[in-house]
Amino acid sequence: MADKDTKPKTTAKPAQKAAKPVASGKTATPKQTAKPATTAKPAAAAKQTAKPATTVKPAAAKQTAKPATTAKPAATAKQTAKPATTAKPAAATKQTEKPAATAKPAAATKQTEKPATTAKPAAATKQTEKPAATAKPAASEKKATSGEREKTQVAAITPVDKREKTQKPKKQKSSQSGENYSLVEAVKTHKVTAIIMASVAFLLVIAIVIGIVLGAKSCKKPIGFDGTAPTILPVNKVGDDNPTTAKLNAARPVIAPSETIEGEKFEYEYKANSAVGFSAQYKGNTERKRSNAYKADGTTERLNEGETFNNTAYPKYGYSLKEVLGADKTQARQNLIEESDYFCAQGTSSNSGNGNNGDASFTWMDADGYLYSGSTEEPVHAINADGTERKLYKHEVAEAMYYGGYKNLPDISDDEPGIVKEVTIRPRGYGSYSVTGVYAPAGEIVKIKISEEDMNATGGLTIHIGQALYNGQSNNIWAAKGQMQRFPNILNTMNVNKQTATLEDGYYTAYVGSFIGGPLYIRNTKASFTAEISGGVAYSHFILGYTTPEEFEKNNRSTVPYFDLEVWNYGVLHSGSKLYSAKFSYDDLYKAAVLWEKVASVTTTGSRQGIVFLYDPFVAAGAAVAFPGRSSVNCPADWMNGSLNYNGIVSSGAWGNFHEYHHNFQGYGVGAGGEVTNNGMTLVSYALFTKISSKRGISSYGGQGLGGWNNYTSATWALNDILKIRNGESPSNGNKGLALYATLLHNFGANNYIKAKVKGGGQTYQAYANAWEAVTHNNMSYYFNDVLKGGITSTAPSEYPMFVPVSSVYQTGRSYMYDGEKKYFRTMQPYVIPYGKEFNIDLSNYTAPNGQYQSGSVVIPDNFIYRIKSITQPENGTIEIVDNYNFKYKPNGNKLSGQIIATLEIKDKDERFKVDDVDLVLEFEQSHETNKMTLERTTYTYTAETMYTDAVTAYESEFKNHSSVVEKADHSNPTQNCNTDIWFYPDNEQMRKDHPNSPENHFVHTNTIEVLEGKLYFEEKGQYRIFLRGRTNCAVYYSVDGGKTYKLGAQVKNGSGSGFSKQEGTYFDLDLEANSWVYVKEVLIVQDKPVISYIGLGYGKWVEPMFTTVEKYYDKDNNEVASPEDPNYHHTTTHYLKADGSEATEEEVNNAKPTPPTGVSYINAYRSDYEFPDNTGFESDYFYTREYSYNYIGEEKFITASQSIVESQYQPWDNSPTHSINNLVDGNSETFIHSNKNPISKDNPFRVTVKLSETVTASRLIFHGSAKSSNYATYMPKDLKIWVSGNGTEWTQVSDKTNAPYSNLKQTVDFDGGFHTFSYYKVEVTSTHARNNLGYICLSRIELSSLLVLSGGEQFTPDNDAFTYGGNWQTKNTQSTFGHVYVGAANATMSFKFNGKRLVLLSSEAFGKNFEVTIDGKKAESLQLKPVTSGYGASFISELLEDKEHTVVIKCKGEANLDSVVVYK
Repeated sequence: MADKDTKPKTTAKPAQKAAKPVASGKTATPKQTAKPATTAKPAAAAKQTAKPATTVKPAAAKQTAKPATTAKPAATAKQTAKPATTAKPAAATKQTEKPAATAKPAAATKQTEKPATTAKPAAATKQTEKPAATAKPAASEKKATSGEREKTQVAAITPVDKREKTQKPKKQKSSQSGENYSLVEAVKTHKVTAIIMASVAFLLVIAIVIGIVLGAKSCKKPIGFDGTAPTILPVNKVGDDNPTTAKLNAARPVIAPSETIEGEKFEYEYKANSAVGFSAQYKGNTERKRSNAYKADGTTERLNEGETFNNTAYPKYGYSLKEVLGADKTQARQNLIEESDYFCAQGTSSNSGNGNNGDASFTWMDADGYLYSGSTEEPVHAINADGTERKLYKHEVAEAMYYGGYKNLPDISDDEPGIVKEVTIRPRGYGSYSVTGVYAPAGEIVKIKISEEDMNATGGLTIHIGQALYNGQSNNIWAAKGQMQRFPNILNTMNVNKQTATLEDGYYTAYVGSFIGGPLYIRNTKASFTAEISGGVAYSHFILGYTTPEEFEKNNRSTVPYFDLEVWNYGVLHSGSKLYSAKFSYDDLYKAAVLWEKVASVTTTGSRQGIVFLYDPFVAAGAAVAFPGRSSVNCPADWMNGSLNYNGIVSSGAWGNFHEYHHNFQGYGVGAGGEVTNNGMTLVSYALFTKISSKRGISSYGGQGLGGWNNYTSATWALNDILKIRNGESPSNGNKGLALYATLLHNFGANNYIKAKVKGGGQTYQAYANAWEAVTHNNMSYYFNDVLKGGITSTAPSEYPMFVPVSSVYQTGRSYMYDGEKKYFRTMQPYVIPYGKEFNIDLSNYTAPNGQYQSGSVVIPDNFIYRIKSITQPENGTIEIVDNYNFKYKPNGNKLSGQIIATLEIKDKDERFKVDDVDLVLEFEQSHETNKMTLERTTYTYTAETMYTDAVTAYESEFKNHSSVVEKADHSNPTQNCNTDIWFYPDNEQMRKDHPNSPENHFVHTNTIEVLEGKLYFEEKGQYRIFLRGRTNCAVYYSVDGGKTYKLGAQVKNGSGSGFSKQEGTYFDLDLEANSWVYVKEVLIVQDKPVISYIGLGYGKWVEPMFTTVEKYYDKDNNEVASPEDPNYHHTTTHYLKADGSEATEEEVNNAKPTPPTGVSYINAYRSDYEFPDNTGFESDYFYTREYSYNYIGEEKFITASQSIVESQYQPWDNSPTHSINNLVDGNSETFIHSNKNPISKDNPFRVTVKLSETVTASRLIFHGSAKSSNYATYMPKDLKIWVSGNGTEWTQVSDKTNAPYSNLKQTVDFDGGFHTFSYYKVEVTSTHARNNLGYICLSRIELSSLLVLSGGEQFTPDNDAFTYGGNWQTKNTQSTFGHVYVGAANATMSFKFNGKRLVLLSSEAFGKNFEVTIDGKKAESLQLKPVTSGYGASFISELLEDKEHTVVIKCKGEANLDSVVVYK
């Protein structure tokens, strides 16, 4: 337990800024952003001043919705919602519903090096509601022990020159076992004691004494605590316990930077961390081969009992065919579906509904486009209804596919050249296909060529042309769905195997194509392969880590209307029309890809899969739908814009896209269902990789400026929401909603959230609580029982501390206790404050009577009280105490404050348990964007005779006949809920009488019309309802064309209440695209009446029907089977579950429509001329890195040196010389040894010592059994030890095996440590594999060999920040581990440090490998390497090294390249 203060302390102000701790070395983690925390050790203490200052006295005014400036010391006025308008003390004022005005500030005293014994506080700055650009998050993930925090407190009063340079951290025990408190609720009070400043002529000693006495009185004692004032501590920086920095802070990081560099430093601009198992080579152009069997007239004949389809109209991509819509047109839709299936090969699989699995009449195609079933050796022509042979052609629906030729997007040009492209692809470990960058135009023949060797290894390739789910199914439209936004099936799947391809000169050749056309993908999960694709055309695509800017720019000029962005390894594929990618540059796409790489790195922890997004005008269910189990997401076509818009995601997110992505990773928690737990994972991504939380303001419990799902990025908003359960209320998203998960995230961090998810155990309160207790070593019973009402029984040991949630609006993170040690994390961005102004940090309880913010920033359950035990100085600026809960932050010129650690001492009112101290990590960012949410207000003043009584009439009359006007002034009066509110008192006698103490800016001239202008931002596509409230007559006009034209949206004519009536006419509906602006003008009539006039806006989003998809598997008779692996499996069917878990009927799914919103949320607006800032400077860290291992097996070389027996412990069978011990080393496989009937055991071991004719280097010993008898084959060593020696007297043990395996009369034992050089070896066997426990040993011979086997090396991308490149380097995309290699010219260098026993370098065969390696200043020679056959492989393997830190310098002696670096520990 932390030390308890027993009496008031005076604290010396630091005389100078504390020194920063020394930085730790970097590791194999990607580039760190911001300033990583260095070590957990606190900064050096500020020098103790000779005369400690007393605590500054607080001002009288209490913090309000607009923080008050400091009043002159006076008798304390009773706190009201409206502080007095003058600084003069007055009688206590009556509480009103109007926000308080600020009190007149007193003059601030000048800051001196020696703080005066008493000083008037400086004026508090006004709280802005404007979010600002966010700083880079702290990348480090360090932990500080509670012992260190205690030492930090000691450091506050210890002179610098007497502090120990290093201090061993001590662990802090949980306070569970500490003494009990007698608790009374703490109340924040502001007693102002008038202090007369001592004359400068007074003796300094007297001043100090007075200061100490008065300082003790300056902070009124909180009830329930002693009167100790908060302590200000020196600067202290903490890290967090996310996984990357855990590696960074390890005592011995695996790799770290080295200072060694020659020449100018080189750093690659487009780094990535994911492996890329794809490479390609353009081998020139070729003629595009078109097959023109039919005119594209839309008439197709089909062999189906003579039936002929004559559809003269087809749906264009993205434009519904109205002629087939409606319940009475089911058959017309079915006709289209059957026709579309007719153009699909038999291997094409449907996703859902009653679509066919392609047409059974063809499976392959020849070089002329004719279609066949059967095999190439026994072909069967596919036949049309008229008896003619079927042939590929371009169907008319191919026109405008993927919006080609529409919306300013070109369609495929006839001049687009055909290409020959060779692709090499590695399997990924999960079922998916790979992007090839080749598009198969409709009706054109594309040739696929694969070697016989690769055909045998893979068993054949699957080719998809068109959009496919990751499991290979088509996202087809079915008849009952009632939609037809495009042709029902736009996928064609064909197999290239030995039956469909022809073999010639060692290569198989096959032909594929599509009647509709589409991007060409290749699927194979068995082995690596190379395939040549000829006759298709290039299209725009981006593969992270592989695609270069030059290649992208070339392909982006293609007229193909399609685009793919792929993060290759356990990542994502975004696939859709180029219409929604064309505006993004290479740099834009790189940032988006890296962001998705980071998201996938976190999300796939515990669930290794990649996800494909298909952006399509047809959506199978709801606004968008995920297919868990098929690793796929189906979104509207224009949602691709949201997924690729890095700036938009970082600023505001893309909730719908992330929501659907994370459906594939749901299934944990308390059983709330996928529609909640997937949102929890989205929130983790938002916390780690966006700056959405920087928009939070102080109002709405930190939700101000956020809105919707983004509210949950605010810790206080989420905590306040979930605490409603304790009060019998329902949180915004239900008792099992997102607030439950968000509170855990903000109180324990992303790393623990992921660990608890992976921990699993079932979807119940009990199982989820168990997971959190196991992960955090905290007792979760208070949160799960008292807060959530979950009814759990804690399984936590008694020493685990009780978890009590607490958060501040200003925090970026907090601490929690883990086995007596404080750990830290970060989930929010710094809180934005006005630039260059002092800011009051109010750490009292958050208070918001009637929903209107009044004071405070800390949210904690109401059965706990707390005090601020200490607060540290920031890295930039200074902190001064105002009172026990208020602190004045004075920024300096630096934009960021750095970390401020506020330690809270918390007590349970009911004395049930002790609570450990909590450190809130506060951070502030100054912003120049002071007016982005300050709206503009125009005031029209009228006479009683010319005044309007109706807002619509006034607007339509253009506000004529006014006597005066104040145009577009800043709207600065206090607001009740959001900045789209106006609250005014008409300035008449009755209102003055009713509200005598209201500030002047609450009163406006009677007979005025107020017009408030701004714009609303909607980040997600959807249907929205905008609500209006007001008293008594008001209206709102809106514009969706950038403010050019406005139309009436809603009106309130005789409003009398304060809420949203939701009556018809008081709202309006809008269908909005993603990232839409809606401009608004609110018109409020302020008449000469004794009532408050107000106007306000709210919104709600129409609720899309929500269904969870599940797959069920069936045999051919439609009997359900367990899985696709079942031998009777025939097909898969998708089922839709409703929110209650019951299965929805097909009719319910097809007829489901959005429903109007049931709730209303307040909405903030932006200033009309505001534009979002550019987020190019924002960069988040890789909180989870990809971890890759590398195994190496060299070429085995057998030792030819002759062997002789030196000594042995062995008795042959019947003492026969036929089984002599010398048979082991005679090299004759026909002779053998066989022991007698005395079993081999520890008491009777078999031993043999052998001398070699020369000194050898070997890594393994091989026992060969005897084939003379089937019984003998089992008599192999089981438990054994091996030693080697150079002289026969000094021995080194190289193996100690228990139950050593053997196979086929051969048993290989690898030496520990790999290679050893020796002249003697010794073997001892204490147990054998003999049948029936006979204990015999029977061996034909012993053999030595050298084979280098390295397993489990940690492999690092050449992009890793630990590698320092100097001189002439460039990157080249080629077949490699990470998609590209670094190629260095002569004298180029690369250096780094590593901890381990062996170093391996990999290089590509496509470039030179002429380099020299120096380890610890000595030239290092490589072990002998085996030939590279896969395009890249080991180019250097070091000898076995001492297990310590090594410095490596690689110098190019000519052209050389690096694929990756591998370290073995």
